[in-house]
Amino acid sequence: MTEEMEYMNISQYCLNLIKNNLKQFFETKYKKIIEEEYKSSSDSFYDVMFYFSVLKDNINQIKELPKVIINTVHSLKIFRNKIAHQVPITLREFYRFVDDTQIIIELLNISDKNEITKIENTRKEIIKRMNILDDNKFIIGTNYNSASNNNLNMIKFSSDSDIEMGDYDDNFSEKVQNNYNNGKNYNNFNQIQNNNQNNILNNNEKINDDEKERKRKIEKNYEEIMKNNDKKNFMTVKKVEF
Repeated sequence: MTEEMEYMNISQYCLNLIKNNLKQFFETKYKKIIEEEYKSSSDSFYDVMFYFSVLKDNINQIKELPKVIINTVHSLKIFRNKIAHQVPITLREFYRFVDDTQIIIELLNISDKNEITKIENTRKEIIKRMNILDDNKFIIGTNYNSASNNNLNMIKFSSDSDIEMGDYDDNFSEKVQNNYNNGKNYNNFNQIQNNNQNNILNNNEKINDDEKERKRKIEKNYEEIMKNNDKKNFMTVKKVEF
């Protein structure tokens, strides 16, 4: 499995988890609201965007959830549409998406602990990668290289507000998988990755060295704190810049 496909699978898992949690939340706690929404909808398939809209439209009637959850929903919608359109996404953006996923499922309080643990472990794994990689590097976005040629994705979806406008179905992971199986788009993305890798190789080596040195200083400073006889005042230990 390629690195990008790994991130795509995580994205699909998170979006499905959010959708199932929202569906269960409404069908168990706000059955009347969701039944009305089902009746008024012309769709036969209810994707995560449908449930986001239900939540947004009915937030004033939902007492268990803080209204600021709409901010999280807005961020999730933007990410979902970016990935559906295969707009380039950085490791930092991906981390925020997983973090927002954990936030919303914890607020809904429907998932079992195992599901939350999976998301939390995934979020922590991404933090580890951000420590050793350039977190502004693109990890998803197979159309980035061709955008300058066909003037589509990077121009058409030039801002978050533009991206939020279009709602597409949630079967995009299967479509992307088919593209990979057919050998389409992957070479473009691989070329971008290679170019990026060449550009940041020296920086990554320096980052790795800096991180090792930072950890060494932290451990040394911790030892100094523990040796300090005045346990109530660790400020007497010499300050170390990390």
